[in-house]
Amino acid sequence: MVTYQYVCDEDGLTEVNRPMGTAPRWTPCPVCSQPARRWFTGPMVAYGDPSARRLIDSTAATSDRPEVVTAIPPAGGMARRRSAPPHGLLSKLPRP
Repeated sequence: MVTYQYVCDEDGLTEVNRPMGTAPRWTPCPVCSQPARRWFTGPMVAYGDPSARRLIDSTAATSDRPEVVTAIPPAGGMARRRSAPPHGLLSKLPRP
């Protein structure tokens, strides 16, 4: 569903939820029943939960404004991942 906005000359702005692409140019005002004309605005599309929006915004920000590195990171700044200890049953698997 998409939120469409309509303007009534008497009562002002009202919002109507309809399936995408089905909004008529005019709709009755819910207060006075006079015709209200469609008011074109930017799309009101939700991106999901706030943490997803923050991730999308931070990713978009770094795509055109990457952080500039001015020095080599200190040694040990990034810890190496240690692999899991070998499991005894893995040795029984067939080898190619």
